[in-house]
Order: sequence, then structure tokens, then C-alpha cells
Amino acid sequence: MNVYNGTTPESQAVAEILNAEHEALLALPAPPGLRLFASPEQRAADEAARAEIRRQREAIEAETMDKIRALAEQGNLVARGFLAHTAQEMAESAAARHGRYAGDY
Repeated sequence: MNVYNGTTPESQAVAEILNAEHEALLALPAPPGLRLFASPEQRAADEAARAEIRRQREAIEAETMDKIRALAEQGNLVARGFLAHTAQEMAESAAARHGRYAGDY
């Protein structure tokens, strides 16, 4: 399933990377649900499974960003724009977590 589509060779390269990330994330198993009446051992096992899935997700996302950074270093303008947009979103998200949004202090 292609979530992203590119019409130029530069955007197609970024779209292929993002589509591969999407497929890899979909292939991850669902994290175990919360169990109120589980034994402490079962809760610990569930937490370990959630942590492993989180680690795999973060590794996939880091690999995607590395690939897009490599494209940007090669001069791909779409990759550069994607990185700039991602950096802006991360800054806004951090500001929102700290009680500020888009420069409002």
C-alpha cells in the first residue's frame, strides 16, 4: 500500500523511503494490552514486550531519517524540505510539551 506518492524523481525517492517505513511499522506486532489482574511476572513480561516493540519502532524511524539525510546531503531538495519540516514539527511539539506553542512564551 503506497501512502506517499511522488511525481518527480526527487520526490519519488523520498516517497519510496517513507512507504518502506510505513510497511515496516505495520509489520511490527501489536503491543500487549494492559492487564489489571495479571501477575507481576506477566506485567513485567508485557512491559518488556512493549519496550522491545518501542525500540524496534524507534530503530525503523531512525533508519528512515538516516536515509533521508543521506538524500539531502546528495542535494535532493525534497529531502531537505522534509528534514526542515520535520525539525519544525519537533520544535513545536517540544514547545507544546513545555507549555508554549509556536514562540508564545
